[in-house]
Amino acid sequence: MVAVVLSGGAALGFAHVGVLKVIEEAGIPIDIVVGASMGAIVGGLYAAGYSPSDMERISRGVDWQAAFDDALADSPYSFRERELSRRFPFSLALNSGGLLADRGLFGAQSITTLLELLTLDVSSIDDFDLLPRRFRAVAADIATGEQVVLKRGSLADAMRASATIPLLFKPFELEGRALVDGGIVNRLPTDIAREMGADIIIAVDVGESQARIAGERLTTVDMLGQISRVLTEQNSAPRRALADLVISPDLSGFQRTDFYKAAGIIRRGEEQARSSMTELAAIARRIAETRPLEPQGDRVGPYLTSSAPPVAQALLIKGTSAENEQIVRRVFSPLLNVPLSPQRLQAAMNDAYQSGRFEEVRVGVASRNAASDLVVSTVPVAPAKAAALLGLSYQGDLSQTLANSLVITPGIMVRDLTGKGSQLIVDAHLVDTLGAGMEYFQPLGSGLFVDGHADYLFDKDIFLQNDIAQVGRVDRGPTAGAWTGFVLGQTGEVKAGLDWNAQHYTDPAHPVAVDSTASLARILLAIDTRPARVFPTRGFGAALGYDQAVPALGGSESYKKLSLDAAAAIPVLRGFTLGLTFSGGTDFTLTGASPGALGPADAFSLRTESEFRGFEEWEVRGSHKLATGLDLQLRLPGLNQLIGTDFYVLGNLSAGNCWTDLPQSSQALSLRYGASLGLGARIQNNFAVAARVCYVDSGRVQLSVDVGPFAVDDVAGPLQ
Repeated sequence: MVAVVLSGGAALGFAHVGVLKVIEEAGIPIDIVVGASMGAIVGGLYAAGYSPSDMERISRGVDWQAAFDDALADSPYSFRERELSRRFPFSLALNSGGLLADRGLFGAQSITTLLELLTLDVSSIDDFDLLPRRFRAVAADIATGEQVVLKRGSLADAMRASATIPLLFKPFELEGRALVDGGIVNRLPTDIAREMGADIIIAVDVGESQARIAGERLTTVDMLGQISRVLTEQNSAPRRALADLVISPDLSGFQRTDFYKAAGIIRRGEEQARSSMTELAAIARRIAETRPLEPQGDRVGPYLTSSAPPVAQALLIKGTSAENEQIVRRVFSPLLNVPLSPQRLQAAMNDAYQSGRFEEVRVGVASRNAASDLVVSTVPVAPAKAAALLGLSYQGDLSQTLANSLVITPGIMVRDLTGKGSQLIVDAHLVDTLGAGMEYFQPLGSGLFVDGHADYLFDKDIFLQNDIAQVGRVDRGPTAGAWTGFVLGQTGEVKAGLDWNAQHYTDPAHPVAVDSTASLARILLAIDTRPARVFPTRGFGAALGYDQAVPALGGSESYKKLSLDAAAAIPVLRGFTLGLTFSGGTDFTLTGASPGALGPADAFSLRTESEFRGFEEWEVRGSHKLATGLDLQLRLPGLNQLIGTDFYVLGNLSAGNCWTDLPQSSQALSLRYGASLGLGARIQNNFAVAARVCYVDSGRVQLSVDVGPFAVDDVAGPLQ
């Protein structure tokens, strides 16, 4: 029997595809495939019946940037959870022993979906010896350090377990064991192939020793790979000796994160295999003495690219509670008795995952007599009882003045103190905003909730003018209040509440301090379908809010305020998104005897986080606002480095104004105009960096830098 053994190496593992192509050209029949990490993924697909040409075609068709930037990784239990993740982009679970390390930095649903769909044709086969080619995947038990050889079950699960990079992804739970990258314990598992009875072994080693360039900086994934290589190099030497032929492609110039360079890496593997054609020909002659060779193109089994989609008659759900089972049944029941096309399955898996109830959703087809079952397995989300939270934002503007604002917000959240879903959050605000706050959220059942809060903040703007530091705006005071409302599915909520605040406010337009108190009756309707707020690629968000200051409830202010903010992200071409924004509001006053009633701290501001940045926040304000914007967003291809970083070219055109008195005609609108152009990098769904050159119609040009969970709009409304 002839075996190929494929090593790990992340994107470098694409070289295996090129080597397999040449092995097939040599007519060598492969009976056994063994792989670790990326070698398990390529090997698993090859064992399932995919040809090297199939896999090369797949590598070109997959949007690897989207596959590793799990757009649903921060998917919430509810609209509130999504908003909390934007307020605190970073969190770590806590227990009595400290921080928990059993959670990866990133979600893996996109990769899971890809592997499940690619192996759907063989999902009913639970013995890997019954695949078109016998297969084994090597994983590591992170708890014991033991090698785990996977030979039964779901092929997609085996591939995922073997390729689960520690720290970046949560360990893969399989049969009660927490499994991670098999390359940690056995990077080149030729010994497994020998144990399976292989007489001839061709090993392909894509170790990083051939892929590094002197002085080259390492990404996070590269660093983890180098650590793994150093730790496993000593046990790799004897395993290389077990092979009849070891092919080690020269992958200099490529990195483990270069998934978008798959074609070049495959070509390198093919070139290296062709340089070993003499050895391959000798192996072919040796095989020909006992059995016929296998000409290129012969098929040994079915593969997804040519077979008709299966049809399932029944739905079998595993690993979920009765409550969550209703979600799974609602999403997947429409797929029964119709062809299970990859597009339908992918949409259903994403829909179920976006409910926020599951860490992963997996699918398969099981044969039952003359019928088939659609099998859906889920891994439910199990939030820790406590978590350490961290928010961070920076905003810098350079024009005639230099202004900076840095706010760090650490916090602690404790869950389930008064029933499932309750949350106590205590946080602090440091550096340029000082203060502390407390919030308590209590679900009441059937989507109802109450949410109370109390805060004290001291917020100020400091800018540098003529080398002299000056305070531009000061806003400080306590706030307390409570909301009650109900959720609108997973994408929105409607709530009403009371809020009391006291303010001490000054800015350059109002140098005399304004001291006021307000008791507000508030209503807010908010909807947001965008998976990410920063640089969204699809979805819609809107917030409609109404505030009324009621002196009878205690307070000096008396006004009404209606606001509407909306934004839509429309994918136009691959990587290109068109954004439309609208912002408007009024306090219902007219002119003359009833001018605008909103004070300087409560008035609408024309400036947002990306529009009209050439103005200061206090510079164009009023009791009425109307503004619209056009955002252009281009994701740069080939720059994602697996750990979630996307790079964008950003453009914006805006028109609008704020007025103290409501304009009485279109000529009185006196619109202002603004534009910006810049670059951005999204670190994760709710944290990014952007640098823009901004222009407003007064002729002012400003360089603006943002870091944090910023957005181009305010459509989600306030959490508190």
